[in-house]
Amino acid sequence: MESHNRDINILLFAFFSHFIYGGIIMGKVKTFSSQLKIFHVHEELEILDKTVNDYIEQNNIEKIISVSDSATVNADGGTMGLIRVVAYE
Repeated sequence: MESHNRDINILLFAFFSHFIYGGIIMGKVKTFSSQLKIFHVHEELEILDKTVNDYIEQNNIEKIISVSDSATVNADGGTMGLIRVVAYE
């Protein structure tokens, strides 16, 4: 769990360091996540891509500022999930 929190904190720090200028947030953020199961990763990544693309289409988002992925790990250090952050105007 500690590693999972560290990954999220690093991701959020990188995002806010990049998109906050002079104390003003310059865009909106949506976070998506996916659990990755062994032998099904390709399928789950396609589902994650579709979920993100559907969100963009349904909300008429025209300008994407950034897309960032971060892996989450279990106690053994194996990848168990993915967090995708989309920043947009």
